[in-house]
Amino acid sequence: MSEADSFHIGLFERVTRGSLLTAVGLTLGALLSGPKQALGAALGSAIGLLLFSLHRGLGSRMLRPQQKLVGLIGCWALWAAKWPVVGAILYLTLRSGMVSPGWLCIGVSIVPAVSVALAVRALAVDAWRALEASR
Repeated sequence: MSEADSFHIGLFERVTRGSLLTAVGLTLGALLSGPKQALGAALGSAIGLLLFSLHRGLGSRMLRPQQKLVGLIGCWALWAAKWPVVGAILYLTLRSGMVSPGWLCIGVSIVPAVSVALAVRALAVDAWRALEASR
């Protein structure tokens, strides 16, 4: 495994861990607003984390140099098939009124928010190290 691969795997683990901690905090905070809001936050967070894990697994499979065409088509089929499933889950939960739509959206957006925060932090650390090295 190359240094770049180990860096990306570490980054995926940090995003997953940070997103999970943020999701737990968000769900506990949403409990103050009510059970419908907490369920929306928990379900949205679960959907976001599952999609992130699926993208990580499919992305690493598709980018392997020894990947055969049949495997690539299978990965693309899984990637495309997930959207109707996610859409059906969202439709059914929102239609039934079990969850709060706003908290569901906030829960789904946890993974991208944590990813951006970690990327900004990594850029700031790199800039700080470059500044220190130039002195």
